[in-house]
Parts: sequence; C-alpha cells; structure tokens
Amino acid sequence: YGDSPKAWLAYTLGMFQAFNFLRKQFHLRNLLLILAGEPQTGKSEIARTVIKYIYGMEKNEKSAAVLYQPTRIGRAVMNTTLPLAVQEAKTFATSPNVADTIKNIATELTAWEVATAGTRTVAFPAYSGLIITAQTVRITDPGVAARVYLIQFSRSEVIPPERVRDFQRWREARARDLMAFGR
Repeated sequence: YGDSPKAWLAYTLGMFQAFNFLRKQFHLRNLLLILAGEPQTGKSEIARTVIKYIYGMEKNEKSAAVLYQPTRIGRAVMNTTLPLAVQEAKTFATSPNVADTIKNIATELTAWEVATAGTRTVAFPAYSGLIITAQTVRITDPGVAARVYLIQFSRSEVIPPERVRDFQRWREARARDLMAFGR
C-alpha cells in the first residue's frame, strides 16, 4: 500500500472529501472519489483508512445499497461534512435519478428534494463527500463522469494477505499520527 502511487492519490483525494461542502459554498469544483477494480486490491482498506483513521469516524461507512435510491443517498450525506465511504458495490452504474443525486452531491447544497403529501417538500442537504468502492464502473451520464475521480486498480495490483496484515499493523501503530491530518 505505502509504495503505491494510486494509493497515495486516493488518500489525498479522500482527505479532500471533507471539504466538499465548504468548496460548494465558494463554487469550487468538487470530485467524488471512486476506487474501482478487482477484489483484494486494497480499495476498501484505503477508504477505511481515510474514514476511520484520518477522520476518526468509526461508523461512516454504508453498504452499496445506499446507491440505488436518491432518498437513501440523500439521507446518507446529510449528517456530517466528513466523507462517507460506500463500500463494496459490485457495479457502480447510475440511473437518471441517482445520477442527478450524485451530481448534486458534488456541486449543490441539496442532494435531493422529494415532494410529500400536500405541499411539503423534504430536502436532503449535501454535506458529505463520497468515497465509493466498486468492482466495475459504468457511468453513462457525462455530468456524473465530470464529477467523479476514478482510480482503477488492476488484477496485477492484488495485494497478498500478509502485505495487507503488515499495512494494518503499520496503520494501527500510527493511528494518532494519521488522525492529526483530519484535525
């Protein structure tokens, strides 16, 4: 992990996800992060390192099911400005409603609005950035493609289990130092 340029890029972009909401207020460009590729290439460990070890958020991971409905995504990104990891999507593909929500999370202050009974509208604020891990990615909406940064890991980058354990020990030993980045 430590000697991989892709991993370092992912850590850097992952740390910037915490500034997603602030950047939108100043109309600056945001990119959501997608880590894609074969199983056992370290995608989830990278996302977990950013979420748990740099930002100290034990429970800021969601399953891929959150990506299938705009309301679920909206609820997920409204509780914190720190990045949210959406882990283990088999395929990241976007339906029109989900595509609009993903674009809004990157550029707007509201992720999704839904009309309820009567004249009431429920708005889900888009505070959090996203780090999505997936095995394959199929993005057909050019607006979504322009708002994500995709880091693709190949089969040749599969990490042996002993190296994963070495990285996890290294990360645990430096947990306090890593959290200093998130403060």
